[in-house]
Amino acid sequence: MSGAMRSRWAPWRACLRAARRDALRNRGTTALIAAMITLTVFGGTLADIMLRSAVPEPATFNDMMLGENAQAKIAWRMPGEVMQDERADLWIGADDADHRASTSDYEHELLDALPAGTELTRAAEGSVALGIGDRRTEHLKAAEADLDAPALMGLFRLEAGRMAAGPGEVVVNRGLARRLEVEPGDPIELEDGAGSTRSGTVTGVYRTTLNEIELALASGTLLDSGAAPGDGPASPTWYATGPEPVAWEQVLDVNRLGSTVVSRAVVLDPPNPRDMPVHQGAPAEADTERLLVYAGVLGAGLLVTVLLIAPAFAVGAQRSARRLAVIAAQGGAPRDLRRMVLSGALVIGPTAAVAAALLAVAVASAGFALLRAAGNPNFPNLILPWADIAAFALFGVAIAVIAAWLPARTAARMDPVAVLTGRRTATTSRSRLHLLGLALSLAGGAAVAVGIGLMRYEVSAAGIVVIVLGTALCSGAIVGALGRAAGRLPLSLRIALRDSARNRPRTVPAIAAVFAALTFMVATAVFTVSEAEHAGWFHFPRAAEGTVLAYLTDPDRADPDTTERVATAMTRELPATEALPVRMMDTDFAVAPLPDPNGSCPLWAVVPPASPAQAAEMSVDDIDCAPMKLNADRNRQTLWETRGQVSPLVDDGSVVRALDLPDADRAAGALAEGKAVVTRDLDLRPDGQAHVAFLRVRNVDGDPDPGRADGPFDDGHVAEVPAVVVDWPSAQYELIIPPSMLADWGGEARTVGLVAPTADAVPDDASVDRARAAAAELAPVEVFAERDGGSPANPTRMYALIAVAAVIAVGASWVAVGLAAADARPEMATLAAVGAAPSTRRRVSGARGLVITATGVVLGLACGLALGAAQVLMERHRYGYPDESWTVVVPWPMISLVAVAVPAIAVLGAATVIRPHIPLVRRATL
Repeated sequence: MSGAMRSRWAPWRACLRAARRDALRNRGTTALIAAMITLTVFGGTLADIMLRSAVPEPATFNDMMLGENAQAKIAWRMPGEVMQDERADLWIGADDADHRASTSDYEHELLDALPAGTELTRAAEGSVALGIGDRRTEHLKAAEADLDAPALMGLFRLEAGRMAAGPGEVVVNRGLARRLEVEPGDPIELEDGAGSTRSGTVTGVYRTTLNEIELALASGTLLDSGAAPGDGPASPTWYATGPEPVAWEQVLDVNRLGSTVVSRAVVLDPPNPRDMPVHQGAPAEADTERLLVYAGVLGAGLLVTVLLIAPAFAVGAQRSARRLAVIAAQGGAPRDLRRMVLSGALVIGPTAAVAAALLAVAVASAGFALLRAAGNPNFPNLILPWADIAAFALFGVAIAVIAAWLPARTAARMDPVAVLTGRRTATTSRSRLHLLGLALSLAGGAAVAVGIGLMRYEVSAAGIVVIVLGTALCSGAIVGALGRAAGRLPLSLRIALRDSARNRPRTVPAIAAVFAALTFMVATAVFTVSEAEHAGWFHFPRAAEGTVLAYLTDPDRADPDTTERVATAMTRELPATEALPVRMMDTDFAVAPLPDPNGSCPLWAVVPPASPAQAAEMSVDDIDCAPMKLNADRNRQTLWETRGQVSPLVDDGSVVRALDLPDADRAAGALAEGKAVVTRDLDLRPDGQAHVAFLRVRNVDGDPDPGRADGPFDDGHVAEVPAVVVDWPSAQYELIIPPSMLADWGGEARTVGLVAPTADAVPDDASVDRARAAAAELAPVEVFAERDGGSPANPTRMYALIAVAAVIAVGASWVAVGLAAADARPEMATLAAVGAAPSTRRRVSGARGLVITATGVVLGLACGLALGAAQVLMERHRYGYPDESWTVVVPWPMISLVAVAVPAIAVLGAATVIRPHIPLVRRATL
């Protein structure tokens, strides 16, 4: 190293040595500063690991879906062409061709489309209900195949027992085994979707993964895929093995035959989404605008992080003020003082950041091991992105240096004489800074409002950054205002407020830390819970949570006596006092309300290649609009039906009340008055009438189905009936009519199921399984309990993310109050010197912690809600039109708990760390 270079780095080496000695000398303050950095880096690293591990990486996905040897899994979907994405998570039919090739001929067509040398191992997938003892499941997704075939090797990884080999032998996943308390060797009863039954034996239990197959049957057990695809109750699937991978071009060839493909090679190296037919015609994302939005949200996150760490160095610089003043008095230049403060960041930052990153890796690894041991599949693979982990560690060091820059500048400008004599330095008025903060907050709020109004969320995201910065700058003015308003408060709180106002260099950074921590926590909670609500939006409830619904799969065999016995069996096993019969109009006609032709086409009803962004310009009569309510129902659950179709329910109000859905009482009252009930605004005309159409069921050529009888109705007749509307999204409740209206029409009703309300207790799976088994002994019936479909698909991830954010918020608040309390020891010593009892000093210290945390919590709640809402609204308008499945959901109970817990913990901590005897600080005199 040259002499010039050595002379340039010599001051830094000296400063680093001094900073190291100072850090070791003041271990308490050093630990608090390191804790603040550790919390930030730990939280970011752990959240990154969890988010990555929650989504199966390509290799893990292939292992779950294809096992060890298969090149691809092919699943028949429908006659004609289909389109899919790279993992076949999304697929749609694009043709109505009638493919009638036998399964053998179809396999030859598949082999022609696949690489040379490919071999196919056939399986069947369908629904199977499993019964054991007095319990019976609903129909679960099952597969039947030669489970020992090389193509299926590794697909079902056994944890107990052996693989099913002969007819009647079954293996189940661990979750199902735990639910039914079955073990290898237990006898079971099986029933497929067509009602065929078979006795069997559980031979093994395999690991639960994200693969939807819950039980696997040996060949020849139960499932029948028919002589041709689509002819049997089960659907044929094939596992392809061979020397050559299945490329995307060959996936497209198989799609033309009506099957989807999960290809090992395509999953590992997916094509560009623009090259996928399933995505063509979809609205293109505005990449530049999305980049700007993400940049704005990232900028807010960086600013929050700086505010989180900066107070630690600000208070640390205050603690080192005397030492820095001595250096300045002995001739130290301002740049030397800046180096001293920045050196503290360089000494503490790397150690804390690396330790935090390693701690996050250890916690994630331990958590993954525990989840794997418990059989929880929500985190399918532990992904440790070392590049990201290193980046977070470097980020922690960089943020520490950036956060220390402002305290370093402040230290360089201090008056050493004033510091050494214990006097306060004369400071210029901060009114300009406060006015700037107020202006920035107002400007940011205006930007957010304009961005929302114009659906330009890059503007809103920038406004959030400005609001956070402006709020931080205004915190000093807020503290000053609180100090001036403290005259009539109790003594301890009055002293704490006025002391906080006098010592703003100590108070404002601590408030900023609490403010930043709460902003991060609230924003995380709002977005995470809103994301869970987005997932739950695709579930349309049939009844209130816990209500048990029974569906008679063969109403012809359900006479009144049988129905009564089924009701008795259900109430015997469930926490329900009654099971009410559900009656439905019995007709071969399609009877449904006609939507108002003047209404706009809903987003979900727009038919590709038209874009949902064009929905506002389309009416329900547009050729590209398909407003049938069944198209909007995302549940795809069992439906009450007569003669193979959903018809109007017939009810006097009792069943509607038992369902206990929103506005059930109003709907029941309307039925009692002789009015119909429709369940969407589109179906109610402005005059309060619903237009109900009676249409003959027609075949694909548009001709009346010859297998259908005419009945008492006229084809094409439209009845105008008085109606009220309630918002029940499920297609099951398209139209509900009173018995008097059915009598006027000349129709009949049939019992199709039962409703057992359980308002006092939500039944567990075991109770429902026993009720299902008891009812199935009396009649062909399916029994389900309505569950909360609004719960997230991955609740473990949601709760873990919020828990990490809450830990950061509470921990950062504790550290900030601790740093402020350490800096306030001279004031505590003064109170002790004038005779204040330890209890008084504890109350004052606790009140100071309350002032800091309460102010930070209020500001953090406001900015956190704004930041979280901006993230949700960005997702809502990602494609240029409002996606109704994204709404801002604020978890008030959770946020309220943290908002109360943070000040309470801070007050408790600040009050308990006061020592009985505090030595006075000696001050220099001139």
